[in-house]
Amino acid sequence: MRVRKKMTFSRRMRIGEAVNEHPGAARIMLSYGLHCVGCHVANWETIEQGCRGHGMPEEMIDELVEELNELAGGDGDVPERAGTSPQD
Repeated sequence: MRVRKKMTFSRRMRIGEAVNEHPGAARIMLSYGLHCVGCHVANWETIEQGCRGHGMPEEMIDELVEELNELAGGDGDVPERAGTSPQD
């Protein structure tokens, strides 16, 4: 029996790897304005590099990574952020 290891997101994880491992990560990244998920640089750019490239403050990068880890540790639902809705 193969046991699947719980995934942990980090600032150093490549954007493409994050989305490939957990497709729900794309929605969270997009909600933060990180549109790199569909960009060709996603395969080598880290979450932190993408965030910094878009001028995201350190606290927001931490929030993003925390939210991604909530997704990975939860039931697969994407957590709702304040001020966002499924129609966004």
